[in-house]
Amino acid sequence: MGTLSHGAGGFPLSGTFQHTETYQYQDQIGNAIAHVLRTVPNGKQRWLEALADRSQGNSHYQWHLCFGQAPLGVLCFFPSYSLLEKLVKRWETTGLWAQMASVKTLVVGTM
Repeated sequence: MGTLSHGAGGFPLSGTFQHTETYQYQDQIGNAIAHVLRTVPNGKQRWLEALADRSQGNSHYQWHLCFGQAPLGVLCFFPSYSLLEKLVKRWETTGLWAQMASVKTLVVGTM
């Protein structure tokens, strides 16, 4: 588990109302999430590889490695549903949502 305090170029990822209303903040948050999605291994594939290694008598270490790297996805929290909706709308408009969806399955929680 971890947090990001700054985006690319040192842009502060401060979730205050003043910042969240700007496209720069919205794009920086989206780009940071997209980067994390690209760097987290595909859990299903890694799980299958680890299972195959284990069945062939290979190291038990790889089995744990698979589960130690958030194999199935990334969980993001936002301070409000209205901000979540605003970000998703922005990312759909810019095409970032489609880019993220090509890497991982995106699920949005609602109340």
